[in-house]
Amino acid sequence: MKIQVKDFMSAPVITAKGENSFIEVRALMKDKGINAIPIISYSKDILDTEMIIRGIVNTTDMNKDVQESTTVEDVMTSSRVQ
Repeated sequence: MKIQVKDFMSAPVITAKGENSFIEVRALMKDKGINAIPIISYSKDILDTEMIIRGIVNTTDMNKDVQESTTVEDVMTSSRVQ
């Protein structure tokens, strides 16, 4: 029996943008009971808007001690997202 990612995902997928506040996203994760959120942006092509995954934040990232002005982009993992 294969275990697939869809077996662990919740729907609808909750996302955040890099400029979102770290504190707000941490509260959202706690409120929704989720362990990770994809960080997205949208292409700037007016005729063909496309969502792009730029990174991910998880509970380890959210446990960091940060300043109030910290954004999700400041703490997200992006090096392995392709």
